[in-house]
Amino acid sequence: MHARRYNLANILAVGVLTTVLLLTGLFWARSLCGALRHNWLFQAVPEVRVSLSPLLPWKQDGDPNLVSPYLVTARPVADAPLAVGLGVAQYVLSRMPAGPESHVYRWILEPDPDGEWIYFDPALGQIVCQGTNKVTSADGRMTLSHFTYYAGPEGVAVAPDEKLGRFVDPIVDRSRLRPWIVYDRGSARFFAVDWSKQMVKKGRELPKDGAYHPVQIGRLEKNTEALRTRFVPGAVRNATQDGPGRESSPNIMVDPMLTTNSTPVLDASRRVDLLSVDTLELTTSRMRLPAAACLYAEQRAVTPREVAAYSVQTVALYSSQGKTGIWSSLGCVAAALSRDTTSVRLEVFDPNGRVVASDETKVPQYLWTHSGGMARQTPISSPEAAYFRLPGAYGLTLAKLALESLHPPVFLLLSYFPASQFEATAGYRSLLLLPDSFVAMKARDKQGHPIEEFFVSMVFAIPAFVLALLLAWRVDRDGSRLGLSKDARTAWIVGTVVLGLPAYLTYRLTRPKVTLVTCANCGVGRRPDRDKCHRCGSSWAVPELTPPAWRVLGAPEPAEESSFSREPQADSQVQ
Repeated sequence: MHARRYNLANILAVGVLTTVLLLTGLFWARSLCGALRHNWLFQAVPEVRVSLSPLLPWKQDGDPNLVSPYLVTARPVADAPLAVGLGVAQYVLSRMPAGPESHVYRWILEPDPDGEWIYFDPALGQIVCQGTNKVTSADGRMTLSHFTYYAGPEGVAVAPDEKLGRFVDPIVDRSRLRPWIVYDRGSARFFAVDWSKQMVKKGRELPKDGAYHPVQIGRLEKNTEALRTRFVPGAVRNATQDGPGRESSPNIMVDPMLTTNSTPVLDASRRVDLLSVDTLELTTSRMRLPAAACLYAEQRAVTPREVAAYSVQTVALYSSQGKTGIWSSLGCVAAALSRDTTSVRLEVFDPNGRVVASDETKVPQYLWTHSGGMARQTPISSPEAAYFRLPGAYGLTLAKLALESLHPPVFLLLSYFPASQFEATAGYRSLLLLPDSFVAMKARDKQGHPIEEFFVSMVFAIPAFVLALLLAWRVDRDGSRLGLSKDARTAWIVGTVVLGLPAYLTYRLTRPKVTLVTCANCGVGRRPDRDKCHRCGSSWAVPELTPPAWRVLGAPEPAEESSFSREPQADSQVQ
């Protein structure tokens, strides 16, 4: 009994270790394929760019005074899959109460006042602001005074107090310092915290009909290390002067942090609303996150969780009014990177939420003509080019399918059902489930009947199941040769069909190490550590070990004497 338990524990330990090592190797191999595909693709596609002329109050196109147009460009950075995927430290820090990537955190190195650290204390349910102030003493010397403020839904104090209330699940506008805009998902309200005046302004409660789910305020961005957007200022010639004139650039700014009295709010449904900083009123708009094309389900509406990276930037124009001026919003520019990092889409929205300009990554195609020139053909989508059209794309696609086929079939099958629930970058950190496998990619294509889509997705899993069945057949054959019991062989076969290659490797590492001998009855190899042959059931037959029926008593006579005495007796009988 103890030996059996020890053997089972040994098999489980070897199985876990083998599975972890194998899945880790497959993970890095898939990451390498994704990085190569991304780098090859974005060396072939041009930069995505859109013009801001539809937003400007004057006409740009055809204007003789226009020197260069106002543009916004977007492009993934090198090794974007690794940048968005291997953020283990980012993932851990984002879940720390005072982590740099948490929703409520700000570290200001050289502000005015000098040095502030703002974070959310979940134990208190309050936002804590610590820092220093520059204070001038009576003798004119400058000193630093340390302070700590605690903010809750009901106010601000210098010490934690239950009367301040509790924030349940706050998110903040980290781009705006004064006032500090907070949205508490527990109370469904917006708050404006003024640290200098120690006041909290409370907005009205949002309707609980499911139409509002703010997830980000102010600077709307995700994984900016993977997607880079850039504003290219234009220039116009001043036509009021004599002569050729001079070039000037009107005061247009993209993503003005503190220039307007409204701040964008990203909803979980991908809608971009506008929040008034003065009244804390949320205005619903038609602006939204772009839907970057994927290999399947192109142009499908996506949520912020379903894109690998995004950036939403407002566009504002400075207008002079006497000695002062104001910034007025002209619209916004939104860019998104698809979850498999093979496509970027850039859209420009006017203040009414209408798309006035857009662009998406495409691979240009050219054809040699009979005259020796090149003719431009219709470009193809970047996901199709990344998987099938670019040089080497087919090889990477087959390598990706082969690596997924080496994965345990049960985990590959389980990746189908929650495919739409995975966060976009989760696939770059997952060892067990494969959110970015071909099975899961097809599962997110909700264009056909669910049953039909399921069987179509399972086509990509056929190599994995065929490999598992082949390995299970080899386990059964080898187990029969080694004399494993029927129950043991059944358990190994089921485990190999479910887990595939890890179970097969575990079997090979833990199977009995014996040398078979030939059975005298059936002539086939049998295990020498068993009383009976595991094939024919015969016992061991060793005649040499059977004792004889007779015995020799006393000392035997010498051979010479016995032969000499018999010869005369024989002669006498003859005479």
